[in-house]
This record gives sequence, structure tokens and C-alpha cells, in this order.
Amino acid sequence: DSTSRTNMRTNNIECTWREGQPSARLIVLQIVSAEFFVFGQTKCIAVNPDGTRPDLEAFRWLVGRSWSNYPAAVLEIHKALRGHQTGVREYELFETYVVPDEPLAGKAFPKVGSRRSKAQRGGERYDVRYSAEPEVAMLPVSMLASDVCPVTNRPRSDGKWIKVGECRPIVPVRLSKEDAAMGLLKHMPDGRYHPPNHKSGKGKKRARDADPEAPQGPSGRGEEKPGDECALPAR
Repeated sequence: DSTSRTNMRTNNIECTWREGQPSARLIVLQIVSAEFFVFGQTKCIAVNPDGTRPDLEAFRWLVGRSWSNYPAAVLEIHKALRGHQTGVREYELFETYVVPDEPLAGKAFPKVGSRRSKAQRGGERYDVRYSAEPEVAMLPVSMLASDVCPVTNRPRSDGKWIKVGECRPIVPVRLSKEDAAMGLLKHMPDGRYHPPNHKSGKGKKRARDADPEAPQGPSGRGEEKPGDECALPAR
């Protein structure tokens, strides 16, 4: 059964909101707890980390803020920076640089986000993308907020930028393969994810209710430990 083998496993998720050409990082979030399709406790760990957006310095107060779930964090941050929450797709706005823990040895990067399900918020229907291919099977990965190697300080080529929602389902590393398979079957009973529908709302109420299934506490976290070297682009 492919659903018993399809997920990403990581101790820690960092993601960033990027804009412009070349891309500038606006905000960096750390998702402390993630279980399958639900991202729980989330912290803001950086604002304007590249120093390229002086207009964002006024939002330094966001650093250190913590929310009980990821959608609430994104909605409040978008409201602060853009003045509204209308039409925000929380799981599409932020991206993460996904690096397999084991080198791919020339193999193509696994397909991510290739399956779609319909979701509804208020009167609007939209696509939710996620992963459901066997080649993503139990793949240990690092999910980073930068594609710059911390050792060489140069761009790395061993990963890929992916919208954070498309990386789901995320299987907590503490689960055995058997428990992971049971969890995947629960969340994708027919091999497909069925997103909960949200009623329309505004302000704090919508942020609070944005992800009612979100776990309220951490489910395990780890620190990113860079290796001795990073893969660099071919010249």
C-alpha cells in the first residue's frame, strides 16, 4: 500500500515568506510541532534576516512571538504586514528548503505536492496540494529557511524550495513505521486527503479557529546541525 510509505520525516521545520527577484526573505518561522496534515505550535524566529528590506524593521516585535498553530501565525503576520487576511492561503505563502538527509546520488528529486484535494473556506473552493507518491517514502529530510550553506556561505544545490503545505503529510520521527502507516491511513483513508472546511471569519476569531485540529503542544523538536560540507552548484 503506497499510503503506508509516503511521507516526509523531520525533527524541525523552518520556513520563510519570500518575495521579489532575487527573492528576499521577509519572515522566518519555526514550526515546533507537526503531525501529518496539521502544523501546530509555531514561532517567529526572524524578520528581514537578509537585511534587504529595511521597511520591515518596524515589525521586529514579531520575533519571539509564538502561536498555538501555524495558520494562526501566518494570518496574524500577514495582517501586520499587509493589513488584511483576505484570500491568504496559509500553507502556500511560506516555503521551506527541503534537503534529503541522505544524498540522492544522481536520482531525481522526489515528486512533492503532485496530488490535489478540494477545500472550501466560506463560499470559495480552492486546491490543497500535498504529496502522495511512494518515492517520498519515509524520507528523512531537513526543512530549512535558507538555501545558503552555513559552512561555505554559498548557495547550495542539494535541496529544493517547496511550499510548506506541499510537504505534507509530515510523519513525526518518534513514530514507528507501523504507527506511521496507521496515521497515514487515518488521515488519507482512501489514499486522498480530505481537508476540513472552514467557515468565513475575520480578525482574531478566524486566526484562533484557523486550524482547529492543530496539536497544542510540541511533538518533538530537534536542532539543525549543519554537516561538514554542502553540495554546491556545478560551474
